[in-house]
Amino acid sequence: MATSPSLWSPADRAEGNIYSQRGVAGYRWVKLQAAISQSVSSTYKHRLSQPWKERGDFYWWYAWRLWTRQRDTILLYICYRPQWQGSDPIHFLHTNLDTLLLQHSCKHLVVIGDMNQHLVARDFEELLTMYGLSNHATFPTHTSGSSLDPVITDLPDGIISCRPLGMVGSSDHLAVLTTINTTADNDEATARVVCGAGVMSFGCEPDCTGKELYDKVTNPRNCSEYYVCDGDGHHNQKPIPCPEDTVFPDGVDKCQPGICNNKCNQEQCKYACDTTQPCDVIPSMYNCNEYYSCLPGGTFLFECPQELPYFDGSHCIVDSNKCCDNPCNPYCYPNTLQTYDPYDCTKFYICLGPGPVDVNNHVSCDAGQHFEVQASRCIDGTECNNICQDRNINWPSTPKPTGTPGQISL
Repeated sequence: MATSPSLWSPADRAEGNIYSQRGVAGYRWVKLQAAISQSVSSTYKHRLSQPWKERGDFYWWYAWRLWTRQRDTILLYICYRPQWQGSDPIHFLHTNLDTLLLQHSCKHLVVIGDMNQHLVARDFEELLTMYGLSNHATFPTHTSGSSLDPVITDLPDGIISCRPLGMVGSSDHLAVLTTINTTADNDEATARVVCGAGVMSFGCEPDCTGKELYDKVTNPRNCSEYYVCDGDGHHNQKPIPCPEDTVFPDGVDKCQPGICNNKCNQEQCKYACDTTQPCDVIPSMYNCNEYYSCLPGGTFLFECPQELPYFDGSHCIVDSNKCCDNPCNPYCYPNTLQTYDPYDCTKFYICLGPGPVDVNNHVSCDAGQHFEVQASRCIDGTECNNICQDRNINWPSTPKPTGTPGQISL
């Protein structure tokens, strides 16, 4: 058996499967498998700890963070505690679980492993009670029936289920299949902006319902800004600020003098990946099927679903002609006011609309500055790297950033 998690792989069911079994030398192994279906969601997994991080003499744990396309976050915690190890890992979870969930911005929790908790039954029950957890592995997980490898989580019965696989591993432990099976709503078929620590910003998004192409709508969080609609119910990625001393109240078609009240008073979204409260989605420069989401901990790679395979800069769509994934062909993304020069990182192009750049709008940053791609502006500092080195070469095959996108219906 493998002793480390595998990558997401396709399957024929709309569910995420977690296989767990006692492995070699007391380790645990986990295989995570995801499925692709018509109602699938995108999930990104991120390893939080080094493999089998050791605590004391004989206690190992392995942590993963999972994101659904709806941006719910799940902390997957895998651990092993030999019989002679005392109250670890129960004591460790008692002490550190709140910190782990907060530190990694996780909304839900799944803990699997050979805890030998029957030897510390009181501590185990207190852990379940304190955190509102329940054990879903209620069948024998050992050929002798002498021990139980639990699957504890705050997810409800309708979301998670467990069953034995009939496979026997080392020390006569039985493999367990844990299935997380929730289906994405049909209206969740496009990538959407996230605000805060992995939480969707419902009720405060610009409303382009029934609007024509290039119609404008107010920014519900800041009525001195507006968005441009695409004629298909969506809007551009970043809000456009009105000129100084003007506003864009609801129901108008242009900025005008006056005062206004924000329709939504939640904290305004930030749109650059270097902010403390990220909520942006940005395209991959290497693959039009992929995009990045700014989440706690960094910028992470996601993949568009099969039914909407192409990313146009703000949404996953079906039209491959709207791809803008070749970084050696500078492109003005929807509502981008300026974009990088791939051959000279001290210069940029001014954008007057979406599409290929206009060479007549090619300008330089001020002395001592360079153009930062993600911030989409000139910043201080002269050290920078050109995205493309030669105007006559093709863009080479470049390794993707660390992390692999996957498909799972959570």
